[in-house]
Amino acid sequence: SSGSGSSAWFEYRLAEPDVVLQDFCAVVGTENELVPHVRSWFRDVYTEPVGDLGVCEDTDAPLVLKANTCVSILGYPDRRRGVD
Repeated sequence: SSGSGSSAWFEYRLAEPDVVLQDFCAVVGTENELVPHVRSWFRDVYTEPVGDLGVCEDTDAPLVLKANTCVSILGYPDRRRGVD
């Protein structure tokens, strides 16, 4: 994991499959360039260190979601088909 600790995948209190999908898109190079994503679960094992879990300062604090806000892709150029 990248900044979530080595066991966070199994211990995190709420699954965020959208974050895993955004991480995967970043890894394979198909992320939305207009809304850059900071990976949470996947890292480059050759260039990035193992993240640390950190400390929970306030156990009653609301959950802060890691996913980016969705944006409409309508009106943006479609580079896969070479169509604008």
